Amino acid sequence: MPQVAKVTRTGYTYAQAAMSGLNLSQVPKKPREWPSSRSGSSANKNKNRVATRRKHRERELKPLKNKLKSGICTKEGSRSTKDSKAILEAQHNLCFQQIGNEMKADYEEHDAILIARCMMQIKAKFDTDEGLNFIQQYYINQGLKKFGDDGKDAVDKELRQMLLRDYFTPKFVKDMTASEQKKAQSAMMLLTEKQLEKTIKGRLVFRGDGTHEWLSQEDTASPTASQEAITTTCVIDAHEGRDVMTLDLPNAFIQTYMPDAMEGEDRVYMKITGMMVQILIDMAPEYCEYVVLENGKRVIYVRVLCAIYGMLQSSLLFHNKFRSDLEAKGFVFNLYDLCVDNKVVNEKQQTIRFHVDNLMSSHMDPKVNDEFAEWLHMR
Repeated sequence: MPQVAKVTRTGYTYAQAAMSGLNLSQVPKKPREWPSSRSGSSANKNKNRVATRRKHRERELKPLKNKLKSGICTKEGSRSTKDSKAILEAQHNLCFQQIGNEMKADYEEHDAILIARCMMQIKAKFDTDEGLNFIQQYYINQGLKKFGDDGKDAVDKELRQMLLRDYFTPKFVKDMTASEQKKAQSAMMLLTEKQLEKTIKGRLVFRGDGTHEWLSQEDTASPTASQEAITTTCVIDAHEGRDVMTLDLPNAFIQTYMPDAMEGEDRVYMKITGMMVQILIDMAPEYCEYVVLENGKRVIYVRVLCAIYGMLQSSLLFHNKFRSDLEAKGFVFNLYDLCVDNKVVNEKQQTIRFHVDNLMSSHMDPKVNDEFAEWLHMR
């Protein structure tokens, strides 16, 4: 083992101090440099590694911290708004359907790989006899290839229904403003197979994801029954032994008409494109004169007259209409939950809970629920 020279408190060896002719107290101090052993050197390296890792973590976490801080400030700013409507919306458990770029996030590589593997495992399970996919929908091109003539019949049935009930009306481009033409969204025809009936269902959908830029939260917020209200009323139903009925409201959105545009506001338009243009012309030849060419493709502009599926404001429009119908029938809405209402029928309470077109009704007499279901189908 090599011998280590003794040093003074100033860092000089005794030999260096003697050769310089200085007293030990007169020797200028300098940083003390001790020869490090193997263990000391390893400890210093570990400390350096830890410090380096800490710096890397701080560098990587800094953008995330800034993003979180920005989100928190945005939340606090929305809460501190002077409009009391924000507080009222929170009390009534409103769900916002708005989605913007600020809600998007990028996954880290390891998270993306994990999510992709989970998706592939679920898909592989659905492709076997062990599981069934109940929500698979196809765009019209893919749907017609998969379902053939049954898919064509489903498309014809859906478009014919839209025409007969005047869900929209064609318009010339010259009669539209530049803003209305810019805001017009494409129509999508979706095809799906009903598992129980083994029939093909077609549905014309308004592509509303592009309308969040000019629609406010107040226009797209739809109340939903809170979990506390559902649990409490179900306990009351069980305790009193009520008859409980659940159902889906038929043609919920389509029965809701779009309100007239105020002065200076844009009307809602939809673009019919692709093979649906020819199908629509075959059913209603008068639509042929409304066809225009955009980027070499045929397009028909139609003004939307009813709340079509896919529109962000459809849920709220239907809720307001359904609420007014129930109030006209004598129901009183709960002040703390806009999706719970009551009415005394035959000296017994009837309770309604609903979210969009899904409804639950309870009463001691089953006939009351049956009569209420008939009234809903007659609307």
